Amino acid sequence: MNVLAPFEITLAHAGNNYQAFVTPIDGCEVVQFEILLNGKKFLINWENNIENEVPTLLPQYFSPDVESFQGNDVLYKLMLTEMLEVLCDRFC
Repeated sequence: MNVLAPFEITLAHAGNNYQAFVTPIDGCEVVQFEILLNGKKFLINWENNIENEVPTLLPQYFSPDVESFQGNDVLYKLMLTEMLEVLCDRFC
């Protein structure tokens, strides 16, 4: 299985579940994750070299795209938490 294959995440908030589709875009120095939620795109950057034997899956190596999140820290943290769970399963 390709560790950077697209995947789905479920965001739980205020008693509701929302499905989001995540597409990793592998760049030279940064992997960017495009998250599609209810027709809107959000971007999260992962500043890590996945070619390392053990990639760094810590929150401080991820950052939200300021323009797409527009200060919505709650949504960013929800997305990042779910993404890290999937990535940990794939890399570990």
